[in-house]
Amino acid sequence: MKSHGSIHVAVLGSAGAQGSAIADALDSAGVTTRRISRTSNSSWGADLGDPDALTTALAGIDVAVLTLPLNSSSDAESFAHNVAHAASSAGVRRIVFNTNTRIPDEITDAPGFETRRTARIALQSGDVPVTIVEPAVYLDNLLAPGVLTHGDNGFVLRYPIPEDLPVSWLSAADLGQTVSAACLYGQGGQVVRPGRCPLTATELAGVIEGAIGTSVRFEALDPALFERGLAAVAGASAAAGVASIYQWLAENPSSTVMAAPTEQPSWMPRTGTASAWAAQFLQPAPSRS
Repeated sequence: MKSHGSIHVAVLGSAGAQGSAIADALDSAGVTTRRISRTSNSSWGADLGDPDALTTALAGIDVAVLTLPLNSSSDAESFAHNVAHAASSAGVRRIVFNTNTRIPDEITDAPGFETRRTARIALQSGDVPVTIVEPAVYLDNLLAPGVLTHGDNGFVLRYPIPEDLPVSWLSAADLGQTVSAACLYGQGGQVVRPGRCPLTATELAGVIEGAIGTSVRFEALDPALFERGLAAVAGASAAAGVASIYQWLAENPSSTVMAAPTEQPSWMPRTGTASAWAAQFLQPAPSRS
């Protein structure tokens, strides 16, 4: 096996929150990392819709990491085909695909799931072996405006999931560490689902309460209201795709798709706890307005 410094990894979609967390983790591991994005001002700018530009950007790369943009609902499959073709043409040895979300075994009516499923199939139909990383729900989402707010009797955690749905919460930094490890130690055909033991939303509210020192109660948010708020920040297309996932979860409250598996590969980094994350990123009650 090559040393970490001699492995060259390209991160496609490195300008986004997930892509940048992945690139940062690779940098921290001493991996030679090439950040590639459509908006890059460097020589490594490449659009996922341009196979020739992707082939050029992936020259000399051992492992390519793909994170699709949230607003790629109609383009996810073609983007994945382009990456698979470019990786093969450039001599890339393996692709690591961050799906942005867990993907249910059954076909759903949620574009947020199904665009990732078709992209996964497109990548796996290519010549380059693929490692799949399926994260669940990000703790970082709780930092969005209107999610954790001050009420009459403490704080209210509003999120668009059923209160008893088991979720293997993780941070963007956890995702970065997992994908970095997958680049170094993963294998083609492997599907990994990072995360600790799942917490329901009610249990998560209790964890946050202990971390910030004041009462926190959970209220399930209507996915349609969540979509309207997200659209103002991320755009209508991205909001619709993300909200479709939460709508499906609301209609399937007994699903375990967002819960962590009981077995993890030996190289999988242990993700941080929700309590430690909350203590670091959520302000203590006395300093919150």
